[in-house]
Amino acid sequence: MAEIIPFRGVLYDPARAGPVDRLIAPPYDVISPAERSALAAKSPHNFVRLILPEGEGDEKYSRAANLLADWQRQGVLRRDDKPALYRYHQTFSALGRSSPAKGSSVASASAATTRESSSRTSGRSRGRSSIG
Repeated sequence: MAEIIPFRGVLYDPARAGPVDRLIAPPYDVISPAERSALAAKSPHNFVRLILPEGEGDEKYSRAANLLADWQRQGVLRRDDKPALYRYHQTFSALGRSSPAKGSSVASASAATTRESSSRTSGRSRGRSSIG
């Protein structure tokens, strides 16, 4: 049986980071260079700066790690006070059409549960996102 465990997530503080529509980004593997630039221009705290950092080789990952630490120090990102389960909804637009909203939850699971699970998630994304 799965053991679902609440955890203390790291979230944007809207008072410091700004409006959420300027902060979110689609999965890194569907973002073109032009879309990356458009997302980064929306906010100095847009998530694309962490998931698709500029630079070459290991330099870009060091840059993203430093940026993450800076945002946490500045309070742009903060850890929740209490453990929780997180629910989210996504909608996608492509070729002028929008998909129905899809919802899911994020939680932690015990290591034993993970090994025994026959359900797996994919790191690949489907479709492309529209940057508006």
